[in-house]
Amino acid sequence: MEIIKQFLAERGIYPKVDFDDKEPHTFKVLKAKVVDYDDGTNSLKLLVEENGENKLITSPSILVEIQNCQEGDVYKIQLKWGKIGGKPFKKYEAEKIEFADKKATKEEKPVTGKLIKDKKDEIPIIDEEDIGDPPF
Repeated sequence: MEIIKQFLAERGIYPKVDFDDKEPHTFKVLKAKVVDYDDGTNSLKLLVEENGENKLITSPSILVEIQNCQEGDVYKIQLKWGKIGGKPFKKYEAEKIEFADKKATKEEKPVTGKLIKDKKDEIPIIDEEDIGDPPF
């Protein structure tokens, strides 16, 4: 019922994105929040918009895949199953398909399963002649 959804949404209670359906999920990142509990623990929750509906992502495996996300980024994530030594395991494939800052260049195209490195995180290359003699 719509009144239940409205009641829950007004209180910040949203359904989780269900990745177990094995379908790709495309969503827009709205905001992240650390929730502190009475027992001293905390958790990270990511509020996203999927198909016009606000939902939560709380899985650490998924949050690690999109850890460099910004508000407004759009991702497509799909759960894939694999086997190691005959035992099944979950693997999430994340693809950034839209950038919040709209300054993405062709070199920053989305790469499935890998995060896109920010320009500010790049390490400058220093020529040997720029280093000089050691201080000892």
